[in-house]
Amino acid sequence: MINISIHNADDKQAVLQAYSVALTEELNSYPTVNFMYDITGHNATVEDMLDQGTIFEINGQLYRHLNSNPVPVGNFRTYTVDAIHIGSMLQDNYVNPSLKGKHSIEDVANAMIAGLDGFKFKIDDKFDPIDFGDDGIESGHGEDILNTIVEMWNCEYRFDNKTIHIAKAVGKKEDSPGFLFIDGNNVSKISWTEDYSNFKTAIHGYGKQIEIEVGGDDGDGTGGNLDNVEGFAKSPINADFAVDVNRMKSDFANRSWKVKARGVDVNRLYDVVKKNGVSPEWFFAYELMEQGTTYGWLNHTYAHGDPYQDAEYVCGWIKQIANSNTLNPAWTAAEGAISANSGLTAKWNSEFGKGTIGRVYLQGTAAAVWELAGTSGNSSMGKPMAGCVSVIKSWGGHTNSGHVSSGWGWPFPNNKSYTLGIGYKFGYDGGFRDHSYHDGTDWSKGLYSGDVHAIHPGVVTLVDGYNFGTGSGRIVVKGNDGYTVVYQEWTWSGSSGAHVSVGQRINIGDVICTLQASHVHIGVTTKDFNTAFSNSFSSAGGWVDPIPLIQKGGSAKGQSAPAKKSRAQEVIAYAEKYVGQPYVWGGPRGVDKIVPTDCSGMTSNIYKHFGITIGGVTYTQATCGRRISRSEVQTGDLGFYDPGCHHVVMALDNKRAIQEPQPGQNCNIFNIDSYAPSYWIRNDQMAALVAGGGNASDAGESSAKEKKMVYSCEADYISPLAKKKNIGYRWASPVSSETITDENQLKEWLKTQLQDYPDVEYSVDWISFTKNAGGYHNDLSIGNYGWLRDRYGLDIKVRIKGFTKYLDNSDPTNEGSITFGNTSKALRDINTYLVDDLKTLKQSAREVNNWISNRMRISSSSKEWLEQIKGNQNEGGSNDPNK
Repeated sequence: MINISIHNADDKQAVLQAYSVALTEELNSYPTVNFMYDITGHNATVEDMLDQGTIFEINGQLYRHLNSNPVPVGNFRTYTVDAIHIGSMLQDNYVNPSLKGKHSIEDVANAMIAGLDGFKFKIDDKFDPIDFGDDGIESGHGEDILNTIVEMWNCEYRFDNKTIHIAKAVGKKEDSPGFLFIDGNNVSKISWTEDYSNFKTAIHGYGKQIEIEVGGDDGDGTGGNLDNVEGFAKSPINADFAVDVNRMKSDFANRSWKVKARGVDVNRLYDVVKKNGVSPEWFFAYELMEQGTTYGWLNHTYAHGDPYQDAEYVCGWIKQIANSNTLNPAWTAAEGAISANSGLTAKWNSEFGKGTIGRVYLQGTAAAVWELAGTSGNSSMGKPMAGCVSVIKSWGGHTNSGHVSSGWGWPFPNNKSYTLGIGYKFGYDGGFRDHSYHDGTDWSKGLYSGDVHAIHPGVVTLVDGYNFGTGSGRIVVKGNDGYTVVYQEWTWSGSSGAHVSVGQRINIGDVICTLQASHVHIGVTTKDFNTAFSNSFSSAGGWVDPIPLIQKGGSAKGQSAPAKKSRAQEVIAYAEKYVGQPYVWGGPRGVDKIVPTDCSGMTSNIYKHFGITIGGVTYTQATCGRRISRSEVQTGDLGFYDPGCHHVVMALDNKRAIQEPQPGQNCNIFNIDSYAPSYWIRNDQMAALVAGGGNASDAGESSAKEKKMVYSCEADYISPLAKKKNIGYRWASPVSSETITDENQLKEWLKTQLQDYPDVEYSVDWISFTKNAGGYHNDLSIGNYGWLRDRYGLDIKVRIKGFTKYLDNSDPTNEGSITFGNTSKALRDINTYLVDDLKTLKQSAREVNNWISNRMRISSSSKEWLEQIKGNQNEGGSNDPNK
């Protein structure tokens, strides 16, 4: 019998006599106990003390009552009780850490135990701070925070009542063995079987998913500074450095290794970068400074998809890091390091605010940190920011104020009249012209002369010498409000007299060209220029009379305005963004994001984007509207499949629907009649939105910017064994972390996830937990290292990862167990690698299966230690009554 002290919620105390008391401990877990007691004699007074607040004291540790099961046995009842360590109170403690940016392990541990009476922690090793980024640590229970600590700092913990010990490795250190089992003494017949079925040498991993905005940005940034490196670093990430875009594209195409290696369309790449709100000239120059073909753009990380998808991803990363709450300089890199300087960190945080180029460089490129610090961590590394400034200047770039005008102005500001002859006016002219339609206005040299000025702001998209017969030259300027202006026929020779270049951003009043021919034609369209130009003699080209626009600032009645998508088109366009997203059962739902999820998660998220809540599972969504017939189906209606409405799809129109099909498949669009739902439901809110007409109200119009979930980082870990002959690269399945956002930290974590060693099964005929070998006292505590030695002198170093032992001898059939885990050294004199499978070592008088996990080679120091006790290994017999 074992005496157990108990203390319940009513502050009653007593002593319980128990038997078959089994204590179970595992690494990084709460210890548990299981025991039995009979309601007889002394125990009869404690039966009513078991409640939700009962605490047991066993072996000097406190345990909480989990459950009890009374069973009648003859004239009394027998209770079986389960209890868990007092440390499990972390499961009940909900905290909101509010920890963003860089924090120490102590900061996080303090948040973990906040509000828990009597709890404290002890950090037994030195740990570096970790940057949790802008997302920080999410709210959760203390146990969740403890698991975050374990993952982020790759550490272990153990409980001593309400004190949590955190260390790189709990237990005795590896160079201080705590136990010894010797074949023929306190263990018998050690043997093993090796299995290489799960052996891998390479693994790819992903960091925490983050949310970025993609698209929806016209790319017209504010001004950029090229006067010096500091000014450049203070420029916004979408800065306009007023380069000659054609010259830049040509030079980049000729010099970029990735462009040549991957056949990149530079024009398309330029558009992707600009659309995603990043300065193309900076992006291109940054890439030329980095160069290389192994990684993605800017050598940030591995390429994500094709070059254009990767550019979108990198732009998302740029925007994320540029807007971080705290600037954490990259003092170190694989190429070198300099000492961290808190003074410079504070200075740079002040100088390079959110959204600046410097905030990106100083956190993403160590060489840029060294450049501004004036101290190099590697003399062979250049100065990336100075290099960027030089490259951008070589493309004609210069400091640009970035001021953008708006509205409309006159092409000849000193002559604000519009004396135009009948053939020079806009629109239908009753047959005066061959086609009876004029797509713009002609400004005659007889009335106007000199420079032609921009009538509307925008970006130059075309400059050429197109010959119209009545003059040549063509300049197209695209505004960000849906209007495009064309200036043409100002010269007799090609594009002579043009003052702008493609890619240049212009304001009202900037000189476009000098009038050299008989007139200059100015046209305005609301359609794509190529479409408009092919309809030059028809209103189908979307042409607009420039004069009322100039006079009334674009608000003239009767003018066709740039068309907005109908609400149905908006719903369809947003839903189609899900195409290709993998099916993830139980994925995010009710969120305004494009994320991998399941069928009801997708429909829930699409509806959420438009402000409608329909529930997160099919059976609630099936009740969010009224049934309609197949013929009535329109955009946004939901289709359900029996039995039990187990699947849901959303109609894009009367013929097509979109769905997340099933595990292993991606979101797709299908023909409704080829896979007809059992019935259709119409949600009135969605129906009202879809019926909203051609021009969505500003209040309900969906944002052009979309949110997208991407991985914050990714990396590979390659085992040294991959270089061995006949082994090579054997890839494990990819893994992902819910907390890691740093690539170097991810690589370290991946080392712990790769099984580059075989499964090894060990077995013994018997093992004693009480008999010592060689006069060495066995300390069988969690985390302790020790040795197994077989009868042939084969030494195996192991570590205790878990055990179950009985604290009494009331039942000789009770079996305990030990789990031995891996160590940091190789196993034997030969290159044998063993796995950490955490299988159970069963103790019995007949056979014990010992699954051991190791990756180790016997070291000289370990051999010396074994030699010291070798002389004693035959002492004592094997007739141990406690085996």
